Amino acid sequence: MEPTALELGDHACHVYATPGARVRTLAAFLRTGIDRGELCVVVTRSAAESRAIPAELAAEGFETAALAAAGALVITEGEVFFGPRFEPDQALAICAEAIAAARAAGFAGLRIAFAAVWALGAQRPESWMAFECGIDSLRDREHLVALCQFDPSCCDPTLLREAAARHRRVLRDGVLQSGQSGERSTDEPPCACHRD
Repeated sequence: MEPTALELGDHACHVYATPGARVRTLAAFLRTGIDRGELCVVVTRSAAESRAIPAELAAEGFETAALAAAGALVITEGEVFFGPRFEPDQALAICAEAIAAARAAGFAGLRIAFAAVWALGAQRPESWMAFECGIDSLRDREHLVALCQFDPSCCDPTLLREAAARHRRVLRDGVLQSGQSGERSTDEPPCACHRD
């Protein structure tokens, strides 16, 4: 599963091996959204990361400054997007509002990448897991594509397994497998876990 293959309605998990792999995947994910007329949002783990990502994306050939100036790309930290304390129900409501705002602004939908370790740090991990489950139940999910990026150096392996299990399909070492949530009804959009 390549990040460029993700379409509106998808919800993907990416466990990256290196920071460089994270940025390359993020750039490809966002570039597809820009090409398809989607509003692209990157939710980072800190203000410092929000300041660093534009240059990292630019190094991948991404016209970060121009896209941000045009309102097609937003890079912000988790505490700004979700508020200082992560609560799954509130976070889902914020995502629903962001989808509606993107559509009202003329975008085809919302393409959003989350640095999942922000919520898994000082927050309760189970809150993020509840949010993961709730994404697939959003009323306007057909206008959302979400990429949850996990840094294995910051996350317990058990937690990573649970995160992957929240997705319908899991890609590990080039092999596509079903996650526990693969038991969902077949009319639900597929999710995927892409690992570098």
